Formats: sequence, structure tokens, C-alpha cells
Amino acid sequence: MPPRASTTPRSADPAPATDAGVLGRCPPPVRAGQLPLTVRPLAGEWTISWLTRTAHRFAITPRALLQATGVMRQTVSTAAAQRRALAPQRLHVLGLPGADATELGAPHPTADALRRNQTLYERPTRRIELPRLRYCPACLASDVPAWPKAWNLTTTMVCIEHHLVLVDACPGCGRRPFSRADWLATTAAIYRCPHALPDDEERSGRRVRRRCRTDLRTASASRASRETVAAQRLFDATAAADPRALTPACGTHVEETILFGAILDLTDALQAQGIPSPAARSRAIAALQELSPSAAASVLGSLERVPMARGVPNPLAEALRLETFRHQLSPTRQLELRAARTFLALPMRDGHRQRQAHALPEHRTSRPTLNQLRNAPLPTISDRDGAPLPPDVVRLLLARVGRPATWAHLAKDLDLPSDLVFSLSPTLRALQRSGTWATRLDELELALQQLAGRCNLTTSQHTGSRSRPKVPAPSTPTVHSPEVQRGQERDDGSADA
Repeated sequence: MPPRASTTPRSADPAPATDAGVLGRCPPPVRAGQLPLTVRPLAGEWTISWLTRTAHRFAITPRALLQATGVMRQTVSTAAAQRRALAPQRLHVLGLPGADATELGAPHPTADALRRNQTLYERPTRRIELPRLRYCPACLASDVPAWPKAWNLTTTMVCIEHHLVLVDACPGCGRRPFSRADWLATTAAIYRCPHALPDDEERSGRRVRRRCRTDLRTASASRASRETVAAQRLFDATAAADPRALTPACGTHVEETILFGAILDLTDALQAQGIPSPAARSRAIAALQELSPSAAASVLGSLERVPMARGVPNPLAEALRLETFRHQLSPTRQLELRAARTFLALPMRDGHRQRQAHALPEHRTSRPTLNQLRNAPLPTISDRDGAPLPPDVVRLLLARVGRPATWAHLAKDLDLPSDLVFSLSPTLRALQRSGTWATRLDELELALQQLAGRCNLTTSQHTGSRSRPKVPAPSTPTVHSPEVQRGQERDDGSADA
């Protein structure tokens, strides 16, 4: 980690030019209310690391430094020390510029991206910051050692600079760094373990337990693989990028926030199969870098038994998860998921309308509603023998694409015969056994897109032909039955997910 600045004396105010002969002999005056030395934080440094380095520069403990800068109550926890160190009046006394103070108190970009993903996709709250820190011995052995904020995150597992797996315990006492508040009462350097030895250690008549003070730079760290380091670097770059920026993934372009959420969801899905976290994330990122969904599915393996993530599904992660077992789905399920598309699209359900703003480009195409399908001209769809299917069957198949409703409800909403449903299942099974079902899916998808474009064109022409809006005549409100109301709700929510 290259230092941005080191411990330097504060620049002096210019002395009055009253006597040129003695100019520069007197010590520079100190600004009122500020310490004579300033320890500037490094880029991305943790607040506790900067506080410890500052206290070590003045040869006092961090708790004594906080008391000297105006803290009245005794500091007994790491969270309280971090909160009090970032107080504006304390940063002024320590002589920290405004830009450094803002950067020191800002959260890590990956932490912001994790919180944004939890809010956007309604994910259960997961731990973002560890109660203790991991560390890289090689980074602590640099010219200006420090503890960056990234070591405090649950998603940081390797050092991308030295290609080492981060260590999570002291080689001397076995305690995890900053897991206790012992560091507040020590003057040791930042690369030495500040914790007191356990109670079962030999005290030799001392009333105070001895400090460990093991040099953490001597800890042994295993070498990280090239794939794990590359995955960590791309994960951090995706988290720090603009959430609205477009990036290529699996043959399409998605927003960075969708790509970041897909990495998390696919990593969780692979971990559910017993794969370790570093290997799971490396495989998820390798799959997202493939050129097609089928190639990504071959990297991921089968995820059929992995449950769908709670909350709003991530469109890219869920499309790739379904891709791993799309050919094992029933024809009805394939129609509901629009399996003829390159990326499978989940049907829209109540309460998930906000997914439209964060969907794949392939999922944003419109489709005709049930009212439009009643009178729309139908394409010719053939069966396994090449004979055209009945128009009512084609109309029902087009209505089923992308909708989670049952066949019976769709037939009733389209005013079709109820016995049509019983003859539809054998037809679909025959198409699947003959091997022509994939071709029929492509034809249905193409017909659906043509119908949607024709309906949109007709609607726009009808809207443009009106010279002025007509005032509707007052009418008596009509009370519909529950079945009709459910049909209207399905028509209103027929936009693609």
C-alpha cells in the first residue's frame, strides 16, 4: 500500500519580518487549539489504524490521546473509539484537513455496494463488517504499515497486491486482531499484537497480565491462486464502479449493480452445494465472464436443487441458474419462464413491479395483454406432424407465455371452451417427445414479439389520431365477480419481468 503522506511536522506560520538577522532562529509558532504534529491517514486506511499510529507518534496510548483531545468519559470499546476519533472538534485538534477527515470517515465502496444490494433486492441483512480484522503480513512489513478498511469486510479474503490469503489470528497468542479493546491501553507499534495473554499464562507474581507483542509481520500466510486474486480484484472493481454504468456479461450488457448482485447470488448458490467461499466466488465470476448463458451454465454446473434467493430475484443470476436445468423443465414451466429466450425471464408477480427498472434488456420487451390476444390475428404454429394447430390452442399457448396463471383461468379469461385444457396437455407432451418442442418455443416467442409490436403500433396510431381528449360520460360503476377481478389484475400486471 503506497503511503500518501507520512508523519510530518506542521508547517509554521510566516514569522514577522521585523528583524532579518534573527529570522528563522525562533521555533515556529503553533496554531491555537492544534497539536504541533499531524499524522495524515493513508489512502483507504481504517480509523482505528490511523488513531493507533497517531498515538504511537506521540508515545502515548490511544485512550490517552483521546483524553488529551477532549474526551471526558473513558473509552472502553473499539466502536466508541472510532466514533469519538471522527468527531469534528477532535479532528481539528489533531490538525487533519477536511478532505482527509472526509475520506477517513467514509465507508469502503464495497460496504456501500453490499448495503445497496440488500436494499434493492430485499435481501436478508448479512454481516458486512467483521468484529475483528484479517491482515496481510506483507502489507504490515511496508515502510508505513497500516490497516486498510478492506480488511474489515467479510468479502475481502486475499491481498491483491501480494497474492496472499489474509491471516485472521496472531501467531503468538492466537487471538484475532482488534477482537478486544486491549489496543486502547498499549503503546506498541501497529504491527505488534496488543492483546494481553490469556489468564492461564504464567504471571510470575505480576498483578497485570503481560502483553503478547508478537510481530504480526512474521505470520505465515498461504499463497492465493491466480483465479482467486483476479476474482477479488474484479469484485472490488465492480463494487466501486458507477451502479448505473453498463458492462458486458454473458453476451449482454447489464448495469454494474445487477452484475454485483449476480456475483453475490451465484456465490451463495454454489456455497449451498458445499463449495468454499473463495472457490465459489471465482467460479461465479468465471461464469459471468463467458460469452453466452449456455457456456456460463457449463461452468456453474447444475443448480436445480438450490433454492431461489429470498426477496426480489436478481435477473442475471436467476436466468443463469434456470439455464443450468432449463431442458429438464416441463413445457408448461418453459412457457411460463419464456424458455425460448436467450435469458430466461421470470413472470411478474404482485409486489415485484420494481424489477422492471433493474431487468435485463431482453426482459424489457412488451407483450400483448389478454384483451389484445382475444382479437389479434394469430400466426401458424404446426404440430409434430406439420399440421397447423387449432387457433384456440395457439391463442392459449401465447397467453401462457410469461404468465404464472393456470390453464383453466387463462381459458376462461379468453372466452375459450373449458374442455380445451384437457386436450392441451397431450399435445404438449407429444411435442416434447418428438423433439420439436424447442422449435415450437422459438415460433411462439417470435409470434409474441410480432403481436406485441403490432399492438403497440396500433395503440400509438389510435392515440395520435385523436384531435382532443373526449370527456367520458358519467356511468354507474360496475361490480365484477372475484374471477373477473382476478382476470383484470392479470391483464394489468402482464408487463414482462
